Amino acid sequence: GYVDLWRSLPVGFIGGIVCSSAVRFRTSRGWDDTLDVWALHGVGGASGVILTGVFANPALAPAGGILYGNTSQLAIQTLSVLLVTAYSFVLTLVLLRVISIFTPLRLNEIDEKLGLDRLQC
Repeated sequence: GYVDLWRSLPVGFIGGIVCSSAVRFRTSRGWDDTLDVWALHGVGGASGVILTGVFANPALAPAGGILYGNTSQLAIQTLSVLLVTAYSFVLTLVLLRVISIFTPLRLNEIDEKLGLDRLQC
């Protein structure tokens, strides 16, 4: 589906709230994601894809969103998020396992406290 200009405003507004909430959630859990990639790109992207199923305009594409009475588009968008999430998780896990054979994935505790800026100077 496609979202027209005026309906992209609530998508962006809602997406901003979702991203901000995801950053706060991640921080409260103490997860190591310095650049907030999960919160901003993962959760933000997923919310944008799902909201397309709500706000999609049938004048721009054959299938509109829920606002135009088409509930199947939201189901398609949600399923696509779930499939991409599962694919990305599995492939990332495989790649991390392969990489860990050749090099450690995490710094030792002393180097981590010292920081990479000082460690690599």
